[in-house]
Amino acid sequence: MEKPVITAVNGFAAGGGLGLSLSGDIVIAAESAKFTYAYTNSGLTPDGGSTYIIPRLIGVRRTVELAFMNRTLSAQEALEWNMVTQVVPDDQLMETAMGLAKKLAKGPTDAYGYIKYQIIKTHTITLEEQTDFEKEGIANQLISYNGQEGIKAFMEKRKPNYT
Repeated sequence: MEKPVITAVNGFAAGGGLGLSLSGDIVIAAESAKFTYAYTNSGLTPDGGSTYIIPRLIGVRRTVELAFMNRTLSAQEALEWNMVTQVVPDDQLMETAMGLAKKLAKGPTDAYGYIKYQIIKTHTITLEEQTDFEKEGIANQLISYNGQEGIKAFMEKRKPNYT
């Protein structure tokens, strides 16, 4: 998906909800949020993309610990483990998430999509291929409306008006 995805986690993110909640590009957790795999308590294996997403965020060892031991992490632990981007007071969760969404919506959304694609590709290509891909990305953005607007706004010392 080219657009930025923000997930706001409130309460327990367990089982399939764990993978879904962590699939956002930016993950904001309420202070009271909890994170756990929960599958092996029921004799099951993970689903919901969590075995793809979580090792990339926290590494294999910690993922195995979560999956085998059904450890429950607090929001603060999830932040320390790089599972979430930010922890906020419970009553500020949706205000924070919506404020960020509004800010991103005013930005160069086409560039965000390309950035997401660049970051995802780093797991499957060489450094040389990645830098070539980056060159292609910046060249495409330089000729786009938003790229032109960003450069013009910078030169004119004003805020850009992205579409």
